Amino acid sequence: MSTSDDHVVMNTFTDLYTVERSLYRIYEFELPRPISLPQLAAFLVGLPVVVALWHFLHVSFTADRFYLWVGPPALAAWAINRPLAEGRRPLAWLRTQVRHRCEPAALDRLQRRTEPERMQVLGYIQEPMVRFHRRLLAHLGSAAPPARRDMS
Repeated sequence: MSTSDDHVVMNTFTDLYTVERSLYRIYEFELPRPISLPQLAAFLVGLPVVVALWHFLHVSFTADRFYLWVGPPALAAWAINRPLAEGRRPLAWLRTQVRHRCEPAALDRLQRRTEPERMQVLGYIQEPMVRFHRRLLAHLGSAAPPARRDMS
């Protein structure tokens, strides 16, 4: 917590408070295990894609080919909940990557820093001290550098 000008700013991490919603039953039919909403969405998005693909390839829907129609969407639903990178699920990882690319590199008081349109850079070139002393001595008229004193 930090204080500034009569009010207190308390940093919170909202990701700690998220609760995953799951389906346990559909009307009177109880599901064998809870299904999360991202799993359901992956299955429902994958099913029309597979139906269109098999319809385009002229694969008929029969009992012995049932796995061709339901398998890929079920695999997508299973994969959407598996940890991918850094212990995150694919949707959370993708969301983090998009946020990282879209947000500014740094925040200043929780607002975007703005860069000026034009910037003037002033720089100095520093020469080593040996050259500086030689030039100074040459300028003063002494051609030889001063003798070194032993500090021992």
